[in-house]
Amino acid sequence: MELIKPVIAEIVKEIIKEVLESKSGSFDFIQDIAHPIPAMVLCRMLGIPSEEVQRFIKWSDDIALFMQNFVVSHTPDKEISEQTKGSMKEMYEYLSQAIADRRKEKKNDLLSRIIAETPGENGELRDDQVIAQTIHLIFGGHKIPQFMLSNTLHLLFKHPHIFHQLKEDMSLLPKVLEECMRLEGPIQYITRNAAQDIEIRGAKIKKGDSVYFFLGSAGRDGDVFEEPDEFRIIRNGNRHIGFGGGFHACIAAVFARAEILEILREVFKSFPNLKPVYNLDNPQWTKNPTFHGITTMPVVY
Repeated sequence: MELIKPVIAEIVKEIIKEVLESKSGSFDFIQDIAHPIPAMVLCRMLGIPSEEVQRFIKWSDDIALFMQNFVVSHTPDKEISEQTKGSMKEMYEYLSQAIADRRKEKKNDLLSRIIAETPGENGELRDDQVIAQTIHLIFGGHKIPQFMLSNTLHLLFKHPHIFHQLKEDMSLLPKVLEECMRLEGPIQYITRNAAQDIEIRGAKIKKGDSVYFFLGSAGRDGDVFEEPDEFRIIRNGNRHIGFGGGFHACIAAVFARAEILEILREVFKSFPNLKPVYNLDNPQWTKNPTFHGITTMPVVY
């Protein structure tokens, strides 16, 4: 993890330099920082050339749009479905070629490390499994940090006394991030299918039933958190489940935390007087709570 931090910092500094050179006193935090940087970090890790970043961003955005549409309607919009189908096909073809290239000549990147010389043998991953996991990584590793960056900055804007306290002591940033994950996590609910008939607090759930788990509600559980709707950076045992838990814990949680922290440190260092110029009481949130984040955040510095 320590090896990737300088890479993240380098990318953030490059983007901030571009913002300073191309923007005059204001920019959109989502469009210019939170949206592109996680994608650029992923591409660097996977050994994808920088000129391909925009393609990866589009692929990730298309998947997010499809998944949000699917939650609203179990008969997804035809145009969105076709667009996502095209992006998935492009990703599969691109990654298939990337795997073939690395079999001929390995690179110092994540993709080279996870592909197998004898795919499907002795427990090694087949190429289609590597591609599926990489697509999942591209999506989760892009959108989750994007939404967490937006939600964290928004909460700090809404609580200027905490923002001031953080600027005075940046060692508080990890606590700030955990509290923001609890209050405004990027995934508000997930679904699971019951493996057998069960009963929870009198509610009977049959085998195969879909069950909705509202992570956002769990983060504000008054039986677990004192004054759950308050933004407190000092809490005893902040046991939020924003990154899941048990067998369903996010395997990239450590990386996601480190990436978000590194990005925020560089942003706050470069823009110490960052201020919002959007409606703090009515920001533009994503259209449903599957992926929970702000879509535009004009700021001045």
